[in-house]
Amino acid sequence: MFLCIMLPILLVDYSSCYYYSYDGSCYQYKIYVGPSGSCDNGVKSPAGYCYSDYCYYYKYRKECYKYRTYVRSTPCTNGFTSATGYCYSEKCSYYEYADTCYRNKEYSNTTGNCSGVRSPDNYCYTSCPDDMYTYRGSCYNDRKHVRSSDNCTGVRSGDYCYYTSCPFYEHLGSCYIYYMYVGSSDSCYGTRSSDGRCYYSYCPDYLYRGLCYEYRKHVGSTGHCSGVRLTGGYCYYDRYY
Repeated sequence: MFLCIMLPILLVDYSSCYYYSYDGSCYQYKIYVGPSGSCDNGVKSPAGYCYSDYCYYYKYRKECYKYRTYVRSTPCTNGFTSATGYCYSEKCSYYEYADTCYRNKEYSNTTGNCSGVRSPDNYCYTSCPDDMYTYRGSCYNDRKHVRSSDNCTGVRSGDYCYYTSCPFYEHLGSCYIYYMYVGSSDSCYGTRSSDGRCYYSYCPDYLYRGLCYEYRKHVGSTGHCSGVRLTGGYCYYDRYY
């Protein structure tokens, strides 16, 4: 006597992948790294794209970009400009050196001053304008000398404190457009502060007339709305600050 056992077969529909599908798998990020670029903990396609669930470069609006270049108010070539003046792009449209995209490149001899990164052939690569300070690839409007006991509301580096002029909400030297109280246990997909705030450089949920809301619900013309009601019957509520 033979015993026949039927085992269920699990079929995965990759066509419903919410992010990026490649070679039968679903990945959260798709980053162009070029033919010679590295793709750690991911899968690289022949076209030079890296499919991965981790972003090892720069995240902006839930996407991953290889380069972040400070352009201030000038147009952002082949990318997207943030409210803080950074251009996020897959390709460097300016000057690339050591896998980093710089806005400026000038020749400087061995004795000349270089406020950025100096290459072996004596070129100076800088990301910030002359009236700003560069620290770890970011641009700051001001830099003050501080002692170890002094308070630094920006980013501390040795004896200096770097500050960003931010028209919105500043946290640890970076500028954010929105924040929401999430406490210590709720999820934060931005940058969490020690006092329970979650800072965002973009609206993670619903944007309406320049304001960001966490929820949107259709309530019709007579349903209860604790926020802002639109003509079409939608209610936006729980606004971000």
